[in-house]
Amino acid sequence: MGNKYTTKRIFALTMFVVLAAMLAVHTLWAGNPSGSILFLDGRLVAAGIPGASAIAPVGTFLPGGPIPLHFAAYTQPGKVLDPKRILVGSTSNFGESLSDPSQLAGSFLSIDPTGGSLLIIPPHFAAGGGQASVLGGFVQMYSAQNRAFLNSINNPSAPTANFSGVSNPLGISINNAFGRLWPANAPHGLLGIGSSTILDPPGEPLAGAPNPIQIGGVYAGGLTNRKPQVIVGGLHTGVIGTAFMGHSPDGSTKAVFAVVCADGSIVQEHTLYGLDGLTPPGTISPVLAGPWNRGGNSENHAQPRAGVLLNYSPSRIL
Repeated sequence: MGNKYTTKRIFALTMFVVLAAMLAVHTLWAGNPSGSILFLDGRLVAAGIPGASAIAPVGTFLPGGPIPLHFAAYTQPGKVLDPKRILVGSTSNFGESLSDPSQLAGSFLSIDPTGGSLLIIPPHFAAGGGQASVLGGFVQMYSAQNRAFLNSINNPSAPTANFSGVSNPLGISINNAFGRLWPANAPHGLLGIGSSTILDPPGEPLAGAPNPIQIGGVYAGGLTNRKPQVIVGGLHTGVIGTAFMGHSPDGSTKAVFAVVCADGSIVQEHTLYGLDGLTPPGTISPVLAGPWNRGGNSENHAQPRAGVLLNYSPSRIL
């Protein structure tokens, strides 16, 4: 947003809600008006996913967007972005070597949930790197903390060139209308700097980025702040979620996202100009402790998850 929009933080933002859900839910239930209980039975699709975190259906990318126009092969049946597949975040690299040993491992798997049997995922199936596949293609690597998915592949001059698209992922936003996939990461734990990335179907950070010199496809810490910033802020702690807000009203026509950090702050991502602060730490309750801080996962009980949603109608509510 330009200077004249400083006081219009996130358009007409009126409410911010963080939604918590349990990972290991066996059955969801609710009473209907007649007083009877309705059950939604689940099915175990896959096992062997350490630190399972964000889960999202791939869905259908609308015609006219960059993925149908330039990456249609990746959306065909059996491919990594087949609409019927789901993406699941993990704290494991599944055998892929780390591109940066100082950052935490992590990946997004593309899983076909339509098979009739439980998918037991081998712990090192992706040791060869890249978008590896196993179990007859029902499980594929989408992106990981591996050299095959570095920002430098398409944006070698960006200050985040040595960041990968995924590292200890905690969230994902998919823009099926005219955009791509946006993981939210805590590469140095919840207390370290966070990253928010824009990925193409090959799992690499964005090619043809609006600003390949300052950002490319990876925002991180204070490295990709707007210069100068309209409002001070940055990804100073791990990123726990993002939400697409729409086109910027500054005339650039570029996409704008809201990013929620573990310290409870909200940051604005502009695909051309970079990061601005929106609200300070503590706007929501901070999430700075627990197993997600170091890429771990509790074996004793399910952990709450945080998500970010934007409702467009009748009013914009984040």
